[in-house]
Amino acid sequence: MVKQDQANRSFSSDKDTVQPDNKKKHAAQSLRDKINSLDVFYKDLPKIGGNLDAEQFLKSRISEVTSLQSAIKATSAELQLPAFDGLPRFLRRRAASHNLHHLRARDRLKLSIKLASGKRIRKSLRKIKSAVLLDELKSQKAHVTWLATHKWHIKRMKMQNWWSYRLAAQPMYKSRVTNYRSFTKICLLHDSSYLGCLALTGDHSSILQLLGPMTDPRLPSVGAARHTQGRRVGQTHLYRKDAFPAELICPITYLWKPPRQGEQDVLWLWIHPACFDTVQKQLEHDRRQLPNAKVAIDDLRQQLARFDLTGPRSLAFLQAVLTPIPFSTNAQSWLDLHGLRSSGCLPMHCVLGLSVQDPRLQFPQKARAPQVIDSKRQADLCLDWPAEFPTSDLWYRSKRDESVATKATHLSLQERHQQEMLPGQKLTWTETDSKVPVVLMQRPGPSLGGIDAWTLVMPRAYAMDFWRSFVFVGARAGGLEDVRRMHLHCGVPSFPYDYPGTSAYEDMALRIQTEKERAWQRRPPAKRLNYAKLGIDSPFSIPFCQLASHPSVFPSPPRVDPCWSEQRWLEDVTKQSSRLGIMLSSSLSLGSLLIQVSVRAVHGGVFPVGARIYLGQMDQQKKPEDAHLIGFVTTGDYSFLTGQGQGIGLCTMDGLRKAWQLASSKRPVAWIQKTTSPYSHKATLHLIE
Repeated sequence: MVKQDQANRSFSSDKDTVQPDNKKKHAAQSLRDKINSLDVFYKDLPKIGGNLDAEQFLKSRISEVTSLQSAIKATSAELQLPAFDGLPRFLRRRAASHNLHHLRARDRLKLSIKLASGKRIRKSLRKIKSAVLLDELKSQKAHVTWLATHKWHIKRMKMQNWWSYRLAAQPMYKSRVTNYRSFTKICLLHDSSYLGCLALTGDHSSILQLLGPMTDPRLPSVGAARHTQGRRVGQTHLYRKDAFPAELICPITYLWKPPRQGEQDVLWLWIHPACFDTVQKQLEHDRRQLPNAKVAIDDLRQQLARFDLTGPRSLAFLQAVLTPIPFSTNAQSWLDLHGLRSSGCLPMHCVLGLSVQDPRLQFPQKARAPQVIDSKRQADLCLDWPAEFPTSDLWYRSKRDESVATKATHLSLQERHQQEMLPGQKLTWTETDSKVPVVLMQRPGPSLGGIDAWTLVMPRAYAMDFWRSFVFVGARAGGLEDVRRMHLHCGVPSFPYDYPGTSAYEDMALRIQTEKERAWQRRPPAKRLNYAKLGIDSPFSIPFCQLASHPSVFPSPPRVDPCWSEQRWLEDVTKQSSRLGIMLSSSLSLGSLLIQVSVRAVHGGVFPVGARIYLGQMDQQKKPEDAHLIGFVTTGDYSFLTGQGQGIGLCTMDGLRKAWQLASSKRPVAWIQKTTSPYSHKATLHLIE
């Protein structure tokens, strides 16, 4: 029995060893059968690879694309419901499908009723405004003017009402450091179309006779030879007639039309909107007083747009966006300037007129590296700016209207893009396309710390198209606060914030005072800052009346030093004024004139708006006396350009003279006290020339 059991066990073990071998053979055979079947399947498939004919491929798929487009059009025509097209596309949270049955349950009944009746709702009745646009609707009712680029700014910038305009204040994101990097390393783009353009047309002598008694005699005259040929843009200050140096109205920028035989002279004035009506009424009143004055005054605010570009890449972005019309005036000269890395070598305040293509044809543009151009040609242009460079069709209203009338619609440009074989291909300019006249003006570089600055003037109808091109090419958009902060970094006063005594400043100060006072009153009494304890009698406004009964800012001041003499200064100003026929008032008081200064911290500290400027040697912990008050800070913050606290202030002439007498170094020293602190900080005063 034992032997039989051993035999059975041996038989069973042999059976188990043989069975796995058979399974492996069967699996291998099945795998070979599958491979053979796949080989037969792949042999029957068509071969993939080779060259693809793009034209044949498009022809084979054109029917599918056409059917899809027709279905979309039919659906969009049927879906005339408030739920679908009542909001702009960027505010919609649901997209309508091309399938008519892909609707929300609450909209199916509306659609069925509308389709059964065959009636369609008019667009004016089915328009629904969102809460985001509610503020804009209120501003329209308040008779606030919108700029041409308003729709771009409203979605990206904080908007405010200023001077009957709805203007962008600053971006939605934190932009203090971004703003500084923009105008120092890239380009800061600002829509300054709110600066109104006033055109004076007539005889050359009549225009000078009209503006002469209103301009600053210490600055280059409006009729100077450097400006009358139209090759340079000028700047000056406007005063009430025969009221210099008091009663300042505002600073202006002006440009003469290049003279042509048989044509009248034209002078363009760019005026701040806070003073535009005042200047226009003053000029019209003075024109009626002049005998035989043949001068026409036209308002061009609704015809022209203006962009300011500031930064080292401003010229590169202009060269990328402005494509001149082939064989047009100054086209080759503009191409010769493409090798310049900076406009610092060009004549200061130079002007260039061009006829350029519609920027939508080459959109989106890209800024390229400077090309290697003949350096001799560039040197000749930099040394001698040709007289034909300022020539532009923008001076003629017929040419401006023609460019607007021939402007291609967005739909026609889309159809031209669809006809192109390759997607994304740029369009080529043809004779039927519009010719856009523009004028380029180089703004004063030294006043902004040597930074490149340009101004582009164009027809208002093309403002949005040029703006989108500049944004896509790399320029950063900035608002009013960004421009004011940029001026602070460079130590340049900004109108009207740093021009007390003018009507524009008084209106702005009253509005800011009301807003600050309301914000202070909204806080609980226990959380309000006690200004009475700090000795601040006017915390929400700047009391310039403490310095003079009738304060008036005096821009471009004389050299104030220990040797400064009031009598000598009066003689110099009287001599300069007599050249323009301006007689100084006998009751002129220098004590009421305020001098613009730049205030810089010595041992740290930031100077906010409304800080007091005191004179004398004192301790930081000691509260200064009111008898030593010589001025106030109108704009102040930390400057990234100088790496210290900096501000723009105004001081009296007598106070500056005393500061120079007490100065132990080359710079006069003052003490600055904030309105929110009892302590004072040491600072130096620098004249703004």
